[in-house]
Amino acid sequence: MFVFLRRGDGSFQKIDVSAVESKNLGKLGLAQRYERIETRAVGWLPSQGELLRLEVRTQAWHQGRRYVAEELLMLRTDGRVLWR
Repeated sequence: MFVFLRRGDGSFQKIDVSAVESKNLGKLGLAQRYERIETRAVGWLPSQGELLRLEVRTQAWHQGRRYVAEELLMLRTDGRVLWR
């Protein structure tokens, strides 16, 4: 999963935040038992200054049941991921 931040000059900075999926699956249990896994950004949350907040949701299905975990990512405007 990647986040793209717009820089002051109009270009975009690509940031790899794919580790958030494994963090969310850690809350749900072992990933091998799920038939399907989806991770997506739910939305940007209000923030101030140098910190940006992004809510990410992972959904996993096992034997017809859906399990959900969410993680709040915190990113600095310089692209550094602080996670929580």
